Amino acid sequence: MKTSSKSLGVASLLLLCSTLAAGAMALNYWYKLESLEKDYQSALAELEDYTVSIDLLVDYGNGTRVWYNHTRVRLGGTLLEATMEVCRVDSQVSEWGVFVTSINGVEQGDGAYWMWSILGDGWELGPVGADQYKLREGDVVAWVLTEFG
Repeated sequence: MKTSSKSLGVASLLLLCSTLAAGAMALNYWYKLESLEKDYQSALAELEDYTVSIDLLVDYGNGTRVWYNHTRVRLGGTLLEATMEVCRVDSQVSEWGVFVTSINGVEQGDGAYWMWSILGDGWELGPVGADQYKLREGDVVAWVLTEFG
């Protein structure tokens, strides 16, 4: 009987030690998580000093519309750069600037061209090429596969 009581005491002591160790590790991980969360929030605040937030719409002209809301773009970034961040873009350089020919594999052709607009008092065609338009905080811009004919 005495041996069984001694074994029970050792087992209880081991259980207590492992419980204390697990609690200490959990506390340590919680502290690290809180520290990382603070660093993350600080980095986000700093990021906002060097970026602008825009909303970008891609209208494929067939009823499919995809929004890329709250897209962060570097301060001074262009519409073309922002579009290339969220979409696969093919383009050609012309004497008037960069001409977008395909977005996410959807190509222009047969009288349909990729045109961009900005939301002001309504949708207005972009005043310059997408490679020249510098985005500002809160801009809402759209690429629309537009048919002419």
